[in-house]
Formats: sequence, structure tokens, C-alpha cells
Amino acid sequence: PTIKEFLEHPEYAPVWQGKAVEPHLTAEAMPTILPTLEVGGWWDQEDMWGPQAEYAALKSHDSQHNVFLVLGPWRHGGWSGSTQTLGQIDFGEKTTDEFRAEFEAPFFAHYLKDASGFDLKDTASFQTGYNRWMRYDIWPPKQGITRTKLYLATDGSLQFGTANFSQAAGGKNNFREYVSDPANPVPYRHRPIQATYTGGSQWYVWMAEDQRFATSRPDVLTWTSGPLNHDETVTGDVLADIYAATSGSDADWVVKLIDVYPDEDEGGHPIVGPMAGYQLMVNAEIFRARYRKSFEKPEPVIPNAVNEYRWSLHGTDHVFLRGHRIMVQVQSSWFPLYDRNPQTFVTNIMTAKPGDYKKATERIYFSPQYPSNIEVPLAEP
Repeated sequence: PTIKEFLEHPEYAPVWQGKAVEPHLTAEAMPTILPTLEVGGWWDQEDMWGPQAEYAALKSHDSQHNVFLVLGPWRHGGWSGSTQTLGQIDFGEKTTDEFRAEFEAPFFAHYLKDASGFDLKDTASFQTGYNRWMRYDIWPPKQGITRTKLYLATDGSLQFGTANFSQAAGGKNNFREYVSDPANPVPYRHRPIQATYTGGSQWYVWMAEDQRFATSRPDVLTWTSGPLNHDETVTGDVLADIYAATSGSDADWVVKLIDVYPDEDEGGHPIVGPMAGYQLMVNAEIFRARYRKSFEKPEPVIPNAVNEYRWSLHGTDHVFLRGHRIMVQVQSSWFPLYDRNPQTFVTNIMTAKPGDYKKATERIYFSPQYPSNIEVPLAEP
């Protein structure tokens, strides 16, 4: 029955609205909130956003201060194991054991047995990059945070993309483009892509996978900063604000924020090891153009018209270390994590015919008129 509903109602139809959790988390529906410890992982491949969204909904009317949040460097359910790594990434300490000892066990001991020792004021976050636990009065934190735009630009030739905190210069028609082919979609992890829940499957850690397999593709655009001369800390919600056009009548936009590790030291000597040149995805999310005005009533896109697309890449607490680079990637498929967009508007993509799937030229614009950027919450040093 669920498969049938997915096939018949890909939009946010009444059948989905009736199943939604959000209406049950309001002050009217839930005047009293039981003690709640929300737990999430920065690289949760199944639901990275849910714990933060549920925390925010409950926190808005948490008059008794019963709602808490812990976010760690984990995959889905990773907080239940005992490890200090995620794929190739080593966090230097067993964050899972620390979570249970410092937060989970004291929470239950306090609220079930009236024991002392639970001293979390609101939110605990494992800040990656520095690899340390941080505590905040609220999530996302507001004090000491400056929302800053990371602009997409070029070196002037339109062949190479640069990312910087100064607004893009140039004429109104500055853009970069690529051809998106539904017959050759960008994979979301290295091929071959194993069955999801089989032995040796990389599904569990794909969000922390090296993104260099995608960077070299002609249908993936990248913008990269120069090597940072100081640490940059991003703490809070990251937003994509992209001005784009497609030659089709529908499109998908995937935006990734990536930490590029150095491949040589400050003396110019090559770095040896698995993390040399590694491209670690910090945030990422997809947006389907047909839903730019409403998730309930999809509309076609006017071919070649420039539209602004603004959506959340969700939260992070990550430090881009000195010598690292900040990279932004844009692409129009993420297969098979998400179904292929025909790039021709049809009422229901689930019933699209083979002839509906067509190549499309996608353009990303950057100029004072069309200032494509990634809005990041920078924390004070």
C-alpha cells in the first residue's frame, strides 16, 4: 500500500499531510512535553534532518525545559556502537562511548531515578574538524554567529569556479553550464553501488565518502576557495541560494558543501595517506524545480528562464581548518538515491514514459544581478 501511495502521489498530497508528524508537535496538540533527548548524526544517511526538526518544533513551546539535543559524528544509529571512525574519517576519540556516558545514561538516571549528574543545559554537538564536544544554550546557536554569504564566481574565464566571501563581479550574464543526461545520471556514491543492506555495502557511510568520484564529471560544477589562511567555523543551518536556468521544463538541483583536505603541506611537500586531497561532504541537499512555489501543486519551469532557488542544506558544526579549501558542487542528478528527473514536466514523474527523459542544458548564474551563493553561519574565533 505504501509503494502504491508513493507512485500515485509524489507531491505533498493530502494523503501525506494526514500522516505528517508536525501537526502533533504543536503547543495545542502537545501542551505538556515529557523529558525528551533528541539524538542525531551529522552523517545520518537515513534521517540527518529529522532530530533537529523535531527538536525545533518541540523547543518552540518547551516551557518546562524538558527538550534536549545531542548531535554527533555518526551514521544512522551509529551512536549505539563503539567507534571513533566513520569510513576514512577518524575523530580521535570514541564519541559513541562518550555520548552514552556523558549524556544518555545521566539523562535517564536523572528523569527515571531522580539522580544527579545530568548537566546538559540544552544542546551538545561534536564539532568536527576540531573534534571536540561543544555545548550550546539553543540550537542553532545565535550568539557569536554571523550569517555570511559564500559567493560562487570564476577566475574570469568561466572555465574554473571560485568560492569567496566577496560578492561576484561582472555582467548580468555570467554563468557556467553543463548538460544533464538522465541516461547517465551522477551517482551518489562510488560505483559499483552495492545492494543497500548487504555485507560490504557502503550505504552506511556514503555521506562521508570522498567526493572526488563526482568532481571529475563534466555534468558536475565545482567552485573552490583558495587554501584557507585561518580556521573557519560553520555552526548552524546552511542555505543554498542559487540562480539557475534549464533548457527543459523541470530540473533537479543538488548542492553540496565540501571540505577539501590539503594534498601537500605548507612547505609544498606531498602529504601521504588516505586523507590527502580528500573531499568530505559536510552538507548536501536536493531541490526539485517543479516545487519552487509549492510542494502541494507542482508547476513546470519556463525553459531558459532564470529562477532563484533557495533551500536548506540543514545544520552542521564543522571547522574548515587552515590549509583546507571550501568547495561547492552543483549537479542535477543523485542516482539512485533520488529518482531521475525526466527534465520534461509531466504531471507524475512516476509514470513518465521513456520519451519524456531528455538531456537538458543547465546554467548556474553568478553576478550582482544573480548572486548565487551558499549562506553559512560563521562562528567567531
